This record gives sequence, C-alpha cells and structure tokens, in this order.
Amino acid sequence: MRSISGTLAAAQKARVRRPYLLVSVSDRHAGIRRLRWTQWYAGTEADGGHAAVVAADGSLTRARFDGTTLSRSRVTTPVIGSSYGSWSVWSAPVTPKANLIAFAKAGSTLWAFIVNNATPTQVYAATSADNGATWGAFALAFT
Repeated sequence: MRSISGTLAAAQKARVRRPYLLVSVSDRHAGIRRLRWTQWYAGTEADGGHAAVVAADGSLTRARFDGTTLSRSRVTTPVIGSSYGSWSVWSAPVTPKANLIAFAKAGSTLWAFIVNNATPTQVYAATSADNGATWGAFALAFT
C-alpha cells in the first residue's frame, strides 16, 4: 500500500474540498494547426464545372460552365467585401457541352484548359499574358 503526503491526507479528510479540473483545448489535427476557412461569397450560380486561379498580381480569375455557356469572372483585389457575382460570357470553341475546366499559371501568364464532352480526348486552351485581364481565343491544344 502507498502512503500519501500529510497535506494531501488533510485535504482529503477536510469537510470542504475544492475540486481541481485541468482542461486543455487544441485546434490541431495530428499536431498540425487546422485552417479555418472564411466564406467570402455564396452565389446563386448553378452547380457545374468550375476553376479558379490567383494570378501573379494577386487578382482572382474564376471560370464556370452553366449548361453549354462558359463564363469568367476577374476580381482585381479579392477581399471579403469584393463583388464576386459579376460574370461575363466566355466563348468556348466547340461546346455541345464541356464541364471540365482547369487553370495553370507561370508568372503573369495564365492558361485555361477545357475538355470537350462530345470528344473527351480533345483539350482546348486559351492564354492570357496580362494576369487574366484579356484572353486569346480557345484553340485545340492536343488530342
């Protein structure tokens, strides 16, 4: 049998005892701090293919398909109070329907790629040399 200290024994026998509780909260998963995302925009656009890229100048370019219409949006200084609801129609080359879109970037040059649903082996590309402010036409990049 183990004995306890005199102070602890006296506290245990006292009429009034004060409970002690240690609580530790950690917002980590596997030792890594979790990111807490903040929603900046909750649009009314229909679900569909979409992509986004942050250009070298900090602007945000987004693209989405709504049926057979490809639209894009560019926000020059994206912050929580920016307007994310303005879209302009972006003519795609051959779209009976094309739900797959992707962006890539290198410096101030952006590329947009779409895959034609009718011929899924065809990938079309358009480029922008000015951080997404203006875009060239889509052309067949590879099959």
